[in-house]
Formats: sequence, structure tokens, C-alpha cells
Amino acid sequence: MDSLRNILLLVLSVSVPGVAAAMEIFRMDAEANPDGSGEVACFVDSEEGVSKIRLVVSGPDGAQVARVEAPAEFSVNWMKPETRKCEMSFSVRQPVLWTEETPVLYGARVELLGAGGGVLAARNGRFAFFSIEMRADDGLYLNGQKIRLRGINAPVSSWPEDPETRTAKCRSVVKDVRWLNANAIWCTNSVPDELVDMCDEAGLFVSGPGVSDVHGRHPCVVTWNRSDGVELVRSPAYGTLRGLAKKRQVAIAVPLLPQQGEGGLAAGLAECWARIRMAPRCAGGILEAREGWTAESLGVQGSAIREIWSPVSCSYADRTLTFSNWQRVLPLDTCSCTWQALAYPERGETVLAEGSTPCPSAGPGGLAQVKLPPMPSGTQSLRVVVCGRSGEAFCTWSFHIRAKAPVKWPQSGCVPPPGLEEAYFLAGARTNRFRNVRGRVMQSPELYMFSPENGGVDVTWGRMADGTYRMDYKLTCRERVELLGFAFPRIEDAVSTRWLGRGPERTWNNRLKGQQFGLWNAKASEGGFHADVEWFEIETARGTYRFTVVSGPDTFADCVPHSGGIEAYCRMPPFGPGLFVRIPGIGGDDFAANETGPSGGISSVNIIGHRAISGTVLVRWTPRP
Repeated sequence: MDSLRNILLLVLSVSVPGVAAAMEIFRMDAEANPDGSGEVACFVDSEEGVSKIRLVVSGPDGAQVARVEAPAEFSVNWMKPETRKCEMSFSVRQPVLWTEETPVLYGARVELLGAGGGVLAARNGRFAFFSIEMRADDGLYLNGQKIRLRGINAPVSSWPEDPETRTAKCRSVVKDVRWLNANAIWCTNSVPDELVDMCDEAGLFVSGPGVSDVHGRHPCVVTWNRSDGVELVRSPAYGTLRGLAKKRQVAIAVPLLPQQGEGGLAAGLAECWARIRMAPRCAGGILEAREGWTAESLGVQGSAIREIWSPVSCSYADRTLTFSNWQRVLPLDTCSCTWQALAYPERGETVLAEGSTPCPSAGPGGLAQVKLPPMPSGTQSLRVVVCGRSGEAFCTWSFHIRAKAPVKWPQSGCVPPPGLEEAYFLAGARTNRFRNVRGRVMQSPELYMFSPENGGVDVTWGRMADGTYRMDYKLTCRERVELLGFAFPRIEDAVSTRWLGRGPERTWNNRLKGQQFGLWNAKASEGGFHADVEWFEIETARGTYRFTVVSGPDTFADCVPHSGGIEAYCRMPPFGPGLFVRIPGIGGDDFAANETGPSGGISSVNIIGHRAISGTVLVRWTPRP
């Protein structure tokens, strides 16, 4: 184990036939710089009979790129005086540098030769050409370029003692962290050799207190000295991150946004990560692994993190895909893009058209666009997947496509469907503030009001020839609110819900993205806000309600979000299904919603007269036979 710690990515120890057992290269260290210069040091237990030493350097493709043979000159290894050390220098022209996007590794083979030219001992290893440093009052640099850690703290409290089990665990951790589009693993305890080797191969950084006992020069290992003045900012609020832009000290946010649990969808992470990128001396942020950061355990929250940290971001409008290249080294055209035009019948989904295209040319930090062909009639969403040059998918985006046409069916006045006789106007905002046990200023639970005197909802019901109810509504309000909409009374006997829109989790004002558009099902007790809804169905013991959004806001709530954690800091009056112009942000264990960034704060709404919000909803009531 100790010999593995003291080489750079040593992956194979070779036993040479005919070599005496007493002769062994028990450790080899390699160090290589971006200019192509390098040095290999090998440690042996005996120099007896060794005449020459041969070094062969091979490139990433296995071809020989350097060869050095010289008389063997040994010195005392002061770490272990009973052993000897031999060093050899080499040079490679135009080396390919190791980066997180191009984790290129070179091979090195050292052979000890006897007087007759025979090989007495040999050892193979791998290394990389790179330079990494933490510059005081500046930041983290790889090969002279500033980088930032998008980190996950290691999702294990201790590593298995069994080598086979430990290797499998390390492989699983690397896979899960890469899936999240993170580029770093933060280790608070000792780092296994297997994990360091795998991170060198995968282009992941390893940092934290646990790397202090890692020996050898690994490209993935990030350390710093006290003189670098690195500050670990504990559980920073959005305002704290904003203040980092003015500080001269290098900072790393550890852990970053622990409040993203309740409500899910990494609420606030997008804004805070944008703020970290703007702070010139912030070297990154580390998310806290509370219950294991695996693709399965994170669910939709993991998808949101993956989208925020994706090396390529994507948006869509008017048949045009716009890509932002967040890669540090690679151009955008090293990626590829596939798309699908989808429709959603009553069950499942149908692919109406699909295609693939190389991403357009754009350098790191650049923008580029691709024009797609016209979408087939009936297309309800566009799914886009961008893959890196290895073919691994970065992220999947889902864009809602809706053609809102006015309803011109005949209608006449009528009474509403059963259970929907009243429509409540809902508006409200936070009230006072208080301090929690940690001394942090917190927002109080949110208190909302029904139908204030200076606002309301006007509703007109009609019935179509096929029995469908039509509801035309208009909202007016002068309040400065973060919740605005209307809702019907709570449907107490609801059993389950089904909808076409974003899902599967509820959404909040400070995290509207990160979910996929499609058909979803949920228990009635798992209610909440859902964005981009075309229709929503609520099954009850007496029958089924189906709400179809024709025009107006399309954020639908089947009932008030409720759970032990949410009700502690986001308390709303009971209501049933409804449509909303504004929905509140979500906070967490340590922060109120408005401390996670601008989108978590109170939104000003002032709509009166002709600027009032209006819309049309179709309702079909089907009694149970």
C-alpha cells in the first residue's frame, strides 16, 4: 500500500522473468511539467550488480516518445537509509497536458540493467504533464488557467478494508460524481490509493483534509499551504457569496447550500454558483453529502445539480437551440447533440421526429446556435441531449412547446362542477423575521391572506356542447406579494393525481428548472406546485376532475404543499387545485428562501385594470359509475 502511495498513478507492477527475487524497484515517482521536462526517481533495496538504468516513456496511444539510458548512479534514500535512490531526467516534445476535460496520462517503464545488458528489475507506472497551484490572494490554477472546484464531499464515512470491496466503492463514487457533472471529490478522511488513481484517469480533483497523507505528484490532488491564505466559508448564504467578490482572500464554500433538501431541485444553487463564478477569488464550492450522493438517491434533485453544473448549457426558442460552452479547454464542436419532438397521448409518449447534429463551433466561454427543422404538428415538447467527445451525456433538457389557440366553442352560463362552487383569491408574503438557535436571522413562516379588499378574482362559468365546463377568470391585485393566484376549496377525498407538465416533484419560485416535461403520476398527499402544465387530473372517491389550461398562467397546484419540514417555514392556508402567477421560494434548515438569491425573494406584483391577469381553463367532471 505504501509503495502505491508514492508513485504517480501507478497501475501495474511488473515481475520480469529471470530476475532475482532480491532485486526490486519497490517505488517509483514521476514528475513532469507543462514544458515537457520531467524526472523519474526509482527506489531499490539493493544496487548490487546494477550497471545501467533505462527509462522508456510512452504516449497516451502507447507509442514511445522518449528513451533514456545512462550509467546507474545511486544515492542514499534518506527516508529509508537502507535503500538506494536513482534519478533520471527526460524530455517530451509538445506534450498533451492533463486537464479535467482531457485527463491524458503517459506511461513510464524503468529497467535496471546488469553488466551484460540483462534486465535485473523493472517497474511500470503512469504520470501526467501538468502544473497545479493555489495562488495566494488569487485562486486555484491548473496549467496557468484559473479553475473552480464543483465538489461533492465523499459520500462515505470510512472506506472498506477489503481491497476488492474498496475498489468497487471507489469506482461507484467516481461514476456518481461524474454523473452530477462535478469535477471534485472532497475528502475529510484518508483517501484510498484506488480513488486517487481513478480520479487521475477520470479528470476529477481530490481535495480536503484527507489528501494530506497522499504521497507522490498526482494531477488530481489539490492542496495548499497556510501561506496561501485559503478560507473555508461555512454554509454561506447568498449575501455572503456576493461579498466574496470584494475580498482578497481565496475562499472555498464548504458545504455549499445545505438548505436544498426540502423542496428539492437544488433551490438556490443556480444563483449561488453564478455568484461563485463572478467572485474572482472564490476557488469553488462543495455540496454536502447527507445521505449519499448517488444518482438513485438524489433523484430529481441530482438532475437539477447535473443541469446547473453541466459543461454545456442549452436553451430553445423559435426552432433555435442556443448553446453556452462552459468547458475550460475543449471547443463546443467536440460535443454532439440529439433531439426528439414528442407528443403525449393519454398513456406514455410518442416520438414524432428525431435527429442528431454536431454542436456548432464555439470556444470555451462562447455561444453558438443551431436551427432545427420545423417540428411536426402536435409536438408538445422538445427533448435535447448533449454528449461530450467520449459519448457520455452531459445533461438532458426538456422544452415545452405549446400552441395556445383561443377556444371558440359555444357556451352558456351554468353552475360550476360539484366541489368547485367557490374560487378563492390567494395573495400573500412573509411578515416578520426572527433568529434561530445558531444566531442567524431567519424569515418567519409565511402567512397568506384570502381575498384582500384591494384585489380579487372574477370567474365566469359556461358549458360546452360536449359537457366540458369552461372557466374564464381575471385576477386583479395591488399587493407586493410572492404568491398570487386563485384556487378552489380542498378536495378532501382525492386519491391520486396525473398531469402533463414538469415533474415529478413540486417546484418553487427559486427552482423552476431541473425537471422533465412529460406524463407524471403521484399520490394526492404529495401535492404541490407544478410548472408548464397543459392538463391536470385529480381522481377522487366520487369521480375524476380534469383541468386543461387553455390560456393564462400554467403553474398548477393540486393542493397546498405540506410535510413536516416544509410547514415549519412555509405555511400556507389550505386550498385545493388552482392556478398561480407567482409562487413562493423555498428555504431550508439553515436559510430562508430569500437568502438563497434574488429568485427566492419577494416579487413585486402590481396589476390593475386592463393589465390584470386573465385566462381560460376547461374542466371535465366524470362521476364514478
